[in-house]
Amino acid sequence: MPFGGHKGSALSMMVELLAAALTGGNFSFEFDWSDHPGARTPWTGQLLIVIDPSKTGGQAFAERSQELVRQMHAAGLRRLPGDRRHRTRAKAEQEGIVLETDELQRLQAMADA
Repeated sequence: MPFGGHKGSALSMMVELLAAALTGGNFSFEFDWSDHPGARTPWTGQLLIVIDPSKTGGQAFAERSQELVRQMHAAGLRRLPGDRRHRTRAKAEQEGIVLETDELQRLQAMADA
């Protein structure tokens, strides 16, 4: 079921059109998940849209994006997608990555091969 009333319904329709109609995959209503045996594919479509901001807005895009984040924080949203990943990466750059001895040895053996 779509979320968010008519806007959620429109988003749901957009996803179905891009991920099913455009790619030739099944619409969500065309596949019976009740008999789906795990790893067997339901023939779902996958669509990747890659956008290079430097080809269009460049720095203006980055500044506008940062303003959106500031406004979301000001409205009370404390956590955004990717926050944990960015914190983990910053910590790893400062402190390194903790590995068990056996894992480090396995990685070194792979590097030597």
